[in-house]
This record gives sequence, C-alpha cells and structure tokens, in this order.
Amino acid sequence: MLQSEATLTREELLEFYQGKVAKWQIPDDVLFVDAIPQDATGKILKMKLREMLKDYVLPTARRDFRHEKTGARLRRPI
Repeated sequence: MLQSEATLTREELLEFYQGKVAKWQIPDDVLFVDAIPQDATGKILKMKLREMLKDYVLPTARRDFRHEKTGARLRRPI
C-alpha cells in the first residue's frame, strides 16, 4: 500500500528486489490495481481475481517456445 501522495513504478519496484532476494523470487511482472476482490471476512476471491486478469499476458511471454541452446521447439515454456 502506498501513502496517498507517494508514487511507485513497476520498474522501481522490480529494481528494489535486485540484490535483496534470490533471482528466482523476483516477480516476473507487477500489476497495480485499485482493489483486490475480497469476501466479507477479508479472504481474497481468487476466482474473481482470475476473471479480472484473464486477458493479461506477461510482457516477457514468448509466443514461440524454443530451447535457448538448441533452438528445438518446445510444447510449453520451461
């Protein structure tokens, strides 16, 4: 949560993680939303969250999955 007058960009947040956590723990992307859907007890409504993000594609997503070294085509990403 940001304070009312604070600003934060995707790049700033991802850069913040560099050197603080293991590389595999750094998120692939960051999305800013106004609100996360919750039920009356405060639990996150995962189905509604998935529905909100159903058309979202990672900026680094490759359409044609190929092995980095051999160039062989893969059925799914590694």
